[in-house]
Amino acid sequence: MRFPKNPQLRAITTRNQREAYRMWCLKKARSGDPVVCFGMYRWLAPQGTALRRKEFVEWQTGRESANRIRPKWCSEVMWQSFRTYQNRYRADITIDDYRTWRETRVWPESKFFATPKTGSTFARPVADILAKFARRGQTKKGSV
Repeated sequence: MRFPKNPQLRAITTRNQREAYRMWCLKKARSGDPVVCFGMYRWLAPQGTALRRKEFVEWQTGRESANRIRPKWCSEVMWQSFRTYQNRYRADITIDDYRTWRETRVWPESKFFATPKTGSTFARPVADILAKFARRGQTKKGSV
């Protein structure tokens, strides 16, 4: 389906509106649904957006994250400061880590970065790591 280019449509719309309509027409044509005129699009598209927003809210309310439920031991002020910190700086932090930090001013050890210990990946020689990738076939020929 080719997007209609006519001076009347151009006169009453902005470039963003035309681009949104063009993309909407492409999606409808690909899914096999009928493509409608711009007037019908202006009536249908907001309804679809509102329906998707409503479905998303329904989907999200049934799936409460553990980081979004305030524990009984946590005060409302502490919870609000935790959520603010979580939104601004670290989305992966838990309320227990935040409480530990507030009480001791020491962050718990990160769960995501390994510390170099004996036998860890960082202590292995580079040749062992390259040999491992060569066994898997993930290196270029002649590089090892």
